[in-house]
Amino acid sequence: MKISTLNAKDNEVCEVVWNGLLAYNQKYAQRNHKDFTISVKDKGKIVGGAIGESKFGWTILQYLWIHEDYRGHNVGSKLMKEVEQLAKRRRSIGVWLDTFSFQAPQFYRKLGYKKIGYLQDHPDGHAKYWFAKRIRG
Repeated sequence: MKISTLNAKDNEVCEVVWNGLLAYNQKYAQRNHKDFTISVKDKGKIVGGAIGESKFGWTILQYLWIHEDYRGHNVGSKLMKEVEQLAKRRRSIGVWLDTFSFQAPQFYRKLGYKKIGYLQDHPDGHAKYWFAKRIRG
C-alpha cells in the first residue's frame, strides 16, 4: 500500500473517489440531484443571481450575489423568495446555505433562516456560518 499526496487535483483519483462515494450513499439515500440557476437582469445585464442544487431532500444555495448598485432594494429578498419557491416546487424539506461573517448572515436571519453551525477563523479572523430554513413539515 502506498499513500501519495499531490498539490493539485488528480482527475482519475477524483473520479474513483466520487463514484465510490455515490455508490455507497445510494444504498442509504436517493440523491435525486437537480441543479438550478436563477438570474436577475436589468436592461439585459445580469445584476444578480443564485446558483445551487437540490439533493437528498434539501435545496442547497451554493452562491448568491447581487451587484452593489442593487443591494438594499429588496433584490436579494426577491431572489431568496424565488429560491424558496423553487424548493417548494421540488418538494424539498428546506433550504440550507453557508455564508461568511463579512457577507450576509444578518440578511439570512432576517429572512427566517436559523444558524445551524459555524466555524471560527475561516477565513482567518472571520467565521463561516451555515443556515437552514425548513419550508415543509
